[in-house]
Amino acid sequence: MTHVARYLLSKYFAASVGFVLLLAFLGWMVQLLRTIDVVTAKGQGVFTLFSQSLLVVPEVISIILYLCLALGVSRGLRAMQVSKELFPIHSGIGIKPLWQSIGLFLLISIIFDATLVHQLVPKTNQLAAARADEINADLIANSSRPGQFTDIAPDLTLMIAGRADDGTGLGFFLHDARDPLKNQTTFAAQSQLSRADDTLYIKLKDGAIQYFNTKTQTMSTLEFGTYSVAVRELASSNLFAAIEPTSLELVSLVQSGALNNAPRQLALLHDRIASPLYLLSLVLLAFAMSMQPRPLRSKRRISGDVVLLGTGVLVKVLGASAKQLAGGDANLILLIYLIPILPLIPAFVIAWRNGAFSTIPADLRSVANV
Repeated sequence: MTHVARYLLSKYFAASVGFVLLLAFLGWMVQLLRTIDVVTAKGQGVFTLFSQSLLVVPEVISIILYLCLALGVSRGLRAMQVSKELFPIHSGIGIKPLWQSIGLFLLISIIFDATLVHQLVPKTNQLAAARADEINADLIANSSRPGQFTDIAPDLTLMIAGRADDGTGLGFFLHDARDPLKNQTTFAAQSQLSRADDTLYIKLKDGAIQYFNTKTQTMSTLEFGTYSVAVRELASSNLFAAIEPTSLELVSLVQSGALNNAPRQLALLHDRIASPLYLLSLVLLAFAMSMQPRPLRSKRRISGDVVLLGTGVLVKVLGASAKQLAGGDANLILLIYLIPILPLIPAFVIAWRNGAFSTIPADLRSVANV
């Protein structure tokens, strides 16, 4: 790689990393505000608050990465237009360093994106859910003061009459009115925290569950010898809905035939595989729009950044719809791969019109003739 190509590559990464850091920081701040109840309502420390909110950063980066990289390439090249560095590159060296730099930039970016979506994001989501489980267990343990009714969540009241020497709860009572259609009251002689399949449960013994239908004003009772309640259900944690297997786990399920009747999981795997296509197509569109040197007096009616943002958001929305459709019908899997590459069509047309496949761009030839 030439010195010019390395210089161009540094320009791309400098602008792209700036966008990634800025938007990732904003996403982290939003998550920090959303989890502030970890300190205020759940009695956890500031360290827990920060560590829990940081776990969302990889997912935020994976969502914004393709836009940040495209804007970084666009900004980097336009900065070189303002400084008049693109003119000598095109007229003297040629456009080979431009293609070398964008090729290596795409290679590094695709490897990073694949690492995020296939491994890092699923793992951090699983870790965030596990940490939320631990926080909820701590909340319930701290809230379970013998003989005291405690609201551990809105419309969710817990009481334990006493505790045995080994920590087993005696005289368990739980009233759940979160469902507007029914109220549920659970009684048990004993209660104890236990873990199974990486999930925390409250294991109840010798009790009953009373269901009161608020619509029909009827009550029913179910007695049990043992009954387990997931801790995450009591503390209203919604992180478990975001848990998905890593791509290696999904591939193992595909090989074993376990996903033959699970189109949603299969669509998830294909969506992850197609993720670099968003990055590839939008970055090449930004490259085609900005690689040509332009006189400072020339003005565009529409900003290139606006075009990239609009195109990127539109394609991503269509891609999410395709994933949802493929999750219901496996025959539509091909849509997951077709939609991300749509920006390649205008990218090729713009690059061809700007002379990206010739030695000297058309604009420079016209300027030279004048």
